Amino acid sequence: MVFFDRGSDSSASGFFAVRWFARALFVLALIFPAATACAAPAAVSTGKGNPPLISEQTPFAVRAADWNQVLQWVQRRLNENNELSPAQTQELLAKIRGVRSPAERARDEAGGQMTTTQTVLEALGPPPGETDPPEPKDITARRKALQETLALHRAHVAQAELAFTMARTFEEAISVRRREQLVERLQRRDPQPWAPDVLVRAGSQAGEVAARMVEAPALWYAGTTEEQRESLQIVRLLLALAGGGAGGALCARLLLRRFGCDDAEGHPSYSRRLGAAIVEGVARGLMPAALLAAGFLWVHTHIEGLFADTLKGLMGMVFFLVVVSGLSRAVLAPNQPAWRLTDLPPQKARTLHRRVLLLASVSALDMFFHFGTTTLDIGAEVQSVYRLLFLTVEATAIVFLTQRSLWFAGEGESSSSHFFHLTVRRGIGGAVVLAVVATVIGFAELGRYVIHNLIISGVGTGGLWLLRGLMQETVTMLTGIDSLSDRLGLQPRSLKTIGFWSRAAVTPLLTTAGIMLIAPSWGVPRDDLIRWAGLAVTGIPLGNVTLSLVDLVTAMAVFLVALGVTRRVQRRLSEHILPATRLDASVQHSLSAIIGYVGIVIAAAVAVAVAGINLGNLALVAGALSVGIGFGLQNIVNNFVSGLILLVERPIRVGDWVVVGQSEGIVRRINIRATELETWERASVVIPNADILSGKLMNWTLKDKLGRIDIRVGVAYDSDLEKVRQVLLAVARDHPQILEQPAPFVLFQHFGDSSLEFELRAYTSDVFGRGRYASDMRFMILRRFQEEGIDIPYPQRTLHTAARPSSPPAPRATGGSEAGEARNDNPEGP
Repeated sequence: MVFFDRGSDSSASGFFAVRWFARALFVLALIFPAATACAAPAAVSTGKGNPPLISEQTPFAVRAADWNQVLQWVQRRLNENNELSPAQTQELLAKIRGVRSPAERARDEAGGQMTTTQTVLEALGPPPGETDPPEPKDITARRKALQETLALHRAHVAQAELAFTMARTFEEAISVRRREQLVERLQRRDPQPWAPDVLVRAGSQAGEVAARMVEAPALWYAGTTEEQRESLQIVRLLLALAGGGAGGALCARLLLRRFGCDDAEGHPSYSRRLGAAIVEGVARGLMPAALLAAGFLWVHTHIEGLFADTLKGLMGMVFFLVVVSGLSRAVLAPNQPAWRLTDLPPQKARTLHRRVLLLASVSALDMFFHFGTTTLDIGAEVQSVYRLLFLTVEATAIVFLTQRSLWFAGEGESSSSHFFHLTVRRGIGGAVVLAVVATVIGFAELGRYVIHNLIISGVGTGGLWLLRGLMQETVTMLTGIDSLSDRLGLQPRSLKTIGFWSRAAVTPLLTTAGIMLIAPSWGVPRDDLIRWAGLAVTGIPLGNVTLSLVDLVTAMAVFLVALGVTRRVQRRLSEHILPATRLDASVQHSLSAIIGYVGIVIAAAVAVAVAGINLGNLALVAGALSVGIGFGLQNIVNNFVSGLILLVERPIRVGDWVVVGQSEGIVRRINIRATELETWERASVVIPNADILSGKLMNWTLKDKLGRIDIRVGVAYDSDLEKVRQVLLAVARDHPQILEQPAPFVLFQHFGDSSLEFELRAYTSDVFGRGRYASDMRFMILRRFQEEGIDIPYPQRTLHTAARPSSPPAPRATGGSEAGEARNDNPEGP
């Protein structure tokens, strides 16, 4: 199988990545049921004092008695043990699940039988009264038997419901008990590591622990016999390890040469880079780790005591370092930027790699001391000081890893993304400070809990992030195949839409998987998560209403499918069936729209039925909210009802030429809320349906497409009027789009200021061409007037100007000189 061949292009490598991923899932699908089947007997096996196993083939009374016995046994165990170990908890939960699931199934089965019996009993009718004639004896016997059966089913429902409720109550009690144990463990206070007396005792105890670990090999060797030493076969072990190491190195070299990173490839795809990273991690990390694992198993088989713990701790430390170093180098590719799975620049990638190795080294050393000193009785003082030192170093490494300058360049980051990353970093920083402070004041277990879970969460989140990138690129590659749309019978646009939503679904799915994987390390048991998910799926009772995620999702899926079928039927009618009929286009649109509305109503009704919503309760809620909602939605309801009236009365139809207020154009679509017009300028105008019904509406094509064309023209006063009329009529008759009946005619409108005003009125069967036909006839009129010598005068105006009035006479003077001056000012005299 070729997974990441350098000779193949990115699309081919992506295809092989998908095939490899699918085969891996197939193998897991085969292994998981087998593992579950193997683990199941261990989970339900009975031991001393355990209640008997419950078989669903036994009668209900026997099963109910067995359920009661199991629940009583669980209650005794809970009362006897204040602290539950993980094994005890799993045993109790297995017993409880062995009651809860069968009780739930029995309750549902008995409830269905009770409903059926009740229906048959109601069909028989009520028993006759005292004054009524008696009914046949077989009917009476039948009614009595049905009543007894109904009472039995009710009793079964009650017993099964009681067992189911008690089982859930015990599950809640175990969950509460585990949370209390976790809180109690985190609240346990150790000696304060900074106290002088604690430091002195811790130093002396640490020296004793170190001395015992150094002496452990000699003590172990001295305690073995000659036969035990010969059975170790150390020389063979070393030779086997050397041969395995050489073979592993050769395999690693071949893998890296064929499937690893190649600088000759300029722009490898994400799937190619991820595959190369996996190969690099396997070759550089997992193969050496496999040798260490083999040595670990040999030590576990042949060596015992403190020396065995020391070797196991040492091998575990090296194993962890090799794996983390190989994976970090494969993912970050510090020296090969083209093969890096992140967008970090080379310098930041190298810095991040070094800091990952620092955190891994500290964690590995912590692992060594944890496993290497399992059999030693270490004092609380040493543990307190030890945890403070290691947690402080680990906390510092975590803070270095979460620096913003290490992950982001500071450019191109949106405000929402910046806020999210800032919140995460501050949350991690606050948790780190809390862990260190808690360890300083003596709550070392709390500090260890926070730091280690942060590390586990970071590793899990990184792995899911890599898987998210691979899955999204796989979806992109599949939806980009041209032949796939033809094989599935989908349009390329629909396939792209499916790809978009598939990529969008990857993140929530992996987030859910991450919660299931990471939450248990924080003290949230996976059993509780599964139980909560089961409650959300099967239904959460809220009063008389049960909210079920499955029912809601199923109802939504049914609604979408029914809606899709409705749209498909609409499209089939509109494009194939209705055009073959002789129905008008507007009638076809109305029929298609009505079918769409009916389909929506049917889809909603089916979805409500699938969701199991009680229509009686829904009617009460709707009645209570109708007044308030009515005021807020009255415009929408008004437009909706108006749309139905438009479809029924049809004052306008699709394709009509209408004038509504200041808007004029062709009706393109009549929707539920509004009608869409297309103006002559090709602009879309959306008008609420209520405005169309309540306002003034002019429809040019309501009954037919017949329309009149009016052309006004003025001629000179000295023109031959009869000749003008004949020319205008001839122009109308010569136009091919002008009807003979009704016949065109000419009106002498009035005497104008500059011309005699005439108006030609003609009719056409296509009113949509009204403007174009009028333009054609104006061209013809102008040409014919010029040929016949008929003038179209310019506007004329006659202006009459009045004489300018003379200046008023000067006032008469009393003196001679003044009179002479007056006479000289008016020489013409009176």
